[in-house]
Amino acid sequence: MKHYYLVDFENVADTGLEGFFQLTAEDTVYLFYSPKSNRINIDFIQKLLEGKGQANLRFLSVSAGNQALDLQLASFLGSLISQGSEDCVYTIVSRDKGFAVLRSFWSNHAGLSGIQQVSRIADARQLEWPLRTEPEKVSAPKSESAEEEPSEPAASAEEQPEPVAAAAESDAGQADESAEPAQNPESARVSETKPESAKEKKPSPPPQNRTSQQSGAAKQALNTSVQQVLSKAKYEDKIISPVASLVSRAYGDKKIRQTVYRELIKLFGQKLGLEVYNHVKPLL
Repeated sequence: MKHYYLVDFENVADTGLEGFFQLTAEDTVYLFYSPKSNRINIDFIQKLLEGKGQANLRFLSVSAGNQALDLQLASFLGSLISQGSEDCVYTIVSRDKGFAVLRSFWSNHAGLSGIQQVSRIADARQLEWPLRTEPEKVSAPKSESAEEEPSEPAASAEEQPEPVAAAAESDAGQADESAEPAQNPESARVSETKPESAKEKKPSPPPQNRTSQQSGAAKQALNTSVQQVLSKAKYEDKIISPVASLVSRAYGDKKIRQTVYRELIKLFGQKLGLEVYNHVKPLL
């Protein structure tokens, strides 16, 4: 998961950079500065020269003016979002409350919840995937159609007793002519209801068996694909086997990527878990 930090250096100065040296190589920090704020703490520079920082640091010189830096930072954020993937996190490092409108815009119009604002890098939270809410909105029509499907067999079930009753009445008329009114109607009903119940019950098992067989085959295929991908990446068997088993168990989960990501982090830690996740992600 890539994490981008956009630092409003005019607003937070050196204080906003606290926590920089705890970041990883997956993190990128863009420091926006202007002629109003172009001086940085010498101790920070010394640590950079000593190679203590793992994160990528980019200095962006912007024009000065009323809200000029804020506007240029907001424009750059939009460019990052358009080029980034769904699991990217964006953190604005500033005390300027005006950025709340920017975050609200991306949340309401693009379903992007992976934007946060802090006054120091050290205060940034590790957001959990998924960071976009659009896929959850798409699932709503599916649930409605799933509720409508059972209504069709229910209607046909209500229509079936009518021909049974009509047949019973015609049989009853024939029973009166044959002078056996007590026995023939009951026998006619039994003989007619049994074939109908048999017709309803017999077709139901095959679709269930096919579904279970298809699900089992899909899980096995997914398990094999995960093993092949991790083998090509030269991982050991002690990693390949549990990962393949984990992914196949998660088959059918609507949020399979989120589930697999969390379980891999629990098993192998943040760094190794993320590496393995990036290998199997295209299969999910």
